[in-house]
Amino acid sequence: MAGDPDADLEEVVKGLTLDELQTFTYEEMPLGELCLPSMRWILRRHHLVDDASTVQLYRDYILSAYSVAIQFEALINELHPLAVMVFNGMQFPEAAARWVAQKHGIPAYSMRLGCEPLPLSLLPVRPRPTRLISRIISN
Repeated sequence: MAGDPDADLEEVVKGLTLDELQTFTYEEMPLGELCLPSMRWILRRHHLVDDASTVQLYRDYILSAYSVAIQFEALINELHPLAVMVFNGMQFPEAAARWVAQKHGIPAYSMRLGCEPLPLSLLPVRPRPTRLISRIISN
């Protein structure tokens, strides 16, 4: 990853459809996949509506996720952390940071807070935050 969220990326995503945005990869980073949970959450719908405002929001999320990744990669290169913890790893800023950490071989943990008083409800989860939740529910 080089530089700022560049004009090249902005130009590429400008012409993409909603379906193409969902599977979009840039410089080996699956930006479309990383942003999809955020899109579903903010719009409160699993199946996204293919309209101009949804497509524009998806483009903006992709540009933002790439910006977070660039900044987080610079931080990793400066600090050389042994591990990274992100809030839940599902929304695009945390997902981008987690992806960059994993790209560098740094363990990335996600934490979830439950309804119990802290620290009893802090659940550090690796590698995927939703996997533990499904195990808890199924038990």
